[in-house]
Amino acid sequence: VFMFLISAAALAYWGGVINMSDNRFLFGAFGGIALFVIFLVFWMNKANHARAIKLQCELKKSSHEEIESDMEDSRVAIETIMEKYKVPDISTLKSKFEQYRDLEKELNSESRRHESSLGGKTLKDLQTALDNVTRDLAVENEAARDLKLYVMNAEEKEKLVVLVDALEK
Repeated sequence: VFMFLISAAALAYWGGVINMSDNRFLFGAFGGIALFVIFLVFWMNKANHARAIKLQCELKKSSHEEIESDMEDSRVAIETIMEKYKVPDISTLKSKFEQYRDLEKELNSESRRHESSLGGKTLKDLQTALDNVTRDLAVENEAARDLKLYVMNAEEKEKLVVLVDALEK
């Protein structure tokens, strides 16, 4: 279009239709050039804007595809978990998970309670203490067995008192 306008102006000048020194021609030519420059600026701006919109659309499309891919991966993972644990739907899986989580909390609470009652002792420490107590108890039982020969109940004491009295007479 621009080339057509330039060739038409050149043809008109060489044909003697217009005079380039005429003020009307100069104002018209400068006005035409100014309009053409404005047109070029807007056209380039429109092209840049179109490229920006196209890039934005491509980014949205790739983001949308990535989201759909992630959703599909999540769906497959959920179906795999549901098949593995043999649950019919997500709500059942959620309730079972909550039950196990509650059981785990209770187990951890009981473990902490038992560990605090042990006073920081390990199983080896407790086993050593049990062995010591068992050994001490065996010694005490041996001593009690030896002393049991000298222990009498009330009836035996009465019989002995009667026997001693009889022997003294």
